[in-house]
Amino acid sequence: MGPLPALSLLDQTMEYSWVPLGMKAKLNEDGTVSFSELTKTELETAVDDEHGVVYELVGVVSHVADPRFPDKNNLVACIRVGPSYHVRAKVSSVSHWYLFNDISIQPITAEEAVWFPCGWKTPCVLYWQRKKFHTEFQKAEPTNPITADVFGEDKSLAQRGRKRITFTPLTADEMPGEGI
Repeated sequence: MGPLPALSLLDQTMEYSWVPLGMKAKLNEDGTVSFSELTKTELETAVDDEHGVVYELVGVVSHVADPRFPDKNNLVACIRVGPSYHVRAKVSSVSHWYLFNDISIQPITAEEAVWFPCGWKTPCVLYWQRKKFHTEFQKAEPTNPITADVFGEDKSLAQRGRKRITFTPLTADEMPGEGI
């Protein structure tokens, strides 16, 4: 095996990317769609208007190939979580982007999510979401369809002919609470 190719200056820096973190899309009267890129700063204040609808990048799946081992490839995902995630998870919101690589999950910068050095990291899926969509659903409170009944008497349809339960049901004071 020969020497590895040297990385170009653009491969070594995460300041430049051909994938925008945000864009504005407009449906023209002739049926075509025009796109305009939004910088990270512009994206923070951009809103839908007559010039188009604002989209923000929320997910990237990339194929990672090691030139030294052509048969050893991997897929990684970079996911942008909304601000409400950090509130629910009670963690710091230093970064809204996370890198999922097998069983490893690491916080990353937005620039790292769209950094594609030539030769070893290729984007496969780029997922943009309407910016307004996120703010509309941020207010929605998730509901848990599982009630405390699962800790009580066994009401399984599969066991309907059985006469007695095989476990001791929890009493009201033994029910799990928040954080348990």
